[in-house]
Amino acid sequence: MEETLIRKCSLSLRQRNLRLKSQLYLRTLGFTINDVLISGMIRKGLLTRSQGLARVEIENVELPDFVAQVSKEVGIKIDLTAFGSHF
Repeated sequence: MEETLIRKCSLSLRQRNLRLKSQLYLRTLGFTINDVLISGMIRKGLLTRSQGLARVEIENVELPDFVAQVSKEVGIKIDLTAFGSHF
């Protein structure tokens, strides 16, 4: 039981870290690793350009409250206004 709980917590932390990383990339660079993967799928003919753009539009949603919450929890200050917005 304890081992299962540890696995679930570990997975949850990994997912949260990936989401935070994705949000920071999106905010600072205007794209995420997911965009790169979708681009590769388009080049390989696995997705059409319009399908890829639709996925990116749905999946790339800025979550400034999430970034602020995580930064507060870990005790760091991230000024998202310094990065601007790509949307």
